[in-house]
Amino acid sequence: MITLADFFVKYPELDISDGEFIQFKRDALASLDAACFHRLPSEDDPYFGRFQATLCELIALLKRAADEKAAAPEVDAETIGSYSVKYHRSDEYSADQVKIQARQIIKSRLGDTGLLYRGRL
Repeated sequence: MITLADFFVKYPELDISDGEFIQFKRDALASLDAACFHRLPSEDDPYFGRFQATLCELIALLKRAADEKAAAPEVDAETIGSYSVKYHRSDEYSADQVKIQARQIIKSRLGDTGLLYRGRL
């Protein structure tokens, strides 16, 4: 399975702590497990490398979403006397958008492996 050191090789620009990595890895694995109908590939599976790359990409997506949420202003609008300002919130990393992007990543990376197929072959 992917380690923090392996993740930093692929995404050196992301500053992620051990605790964050464990949390995001757990969340990404849960998404992958559900998408693959609880049939995650083992290390000797030919698709294991693609699975790990997908896992890393999902962790990076979750980290970027968490960073944007932390950087967002706490208030939507404020008024001082007759002056008022309204802040725009980006929807790029909203909860729904993160789910949509995660599904797109999983589908594009693992769509032709058979892991996303529920029925019998």
